[in-house]
Amino acid sequence: MSGMISACGTITVTTPPGSRVVIADKGQSGIAGCTLYSQKRYMYLLWGLVPLGDNTTTTIMPKKGKVVVETKTTLIDGLLNILANGFLPTTLYFNTAEVYKCTE
Repeated sequence: MSGMISACGTITVTTPPGSRVVIADKGQSGIAGCTLYSQKRYMYLLWGLVPLGDNTTTTIMPKKGKVVVETKTTLIDGLLNILANGFLPTTLYFNTAEVYKCTE
């Protein structure tokens, strides 16, 4: 079953044109002092090889400020991966990017 839900997918971290965003390293403190700004679910075909739609963070980034970006497989992503591939292997894969806006 683990082979059924393991995959990889690329999310390209980009900011809107003309924005003044600083992408920070999580470092030791993680996302302490940051709040969730936005998130987006991404869908891929062939276990992450082919993105279905825009796989950038441009649309979920703020126009300015300091941010931390995390990519993860959430519980919902995991359930979707199991449903999409558990009974009939569709090769679909789901992943999520979360943008946290940090205090300056």
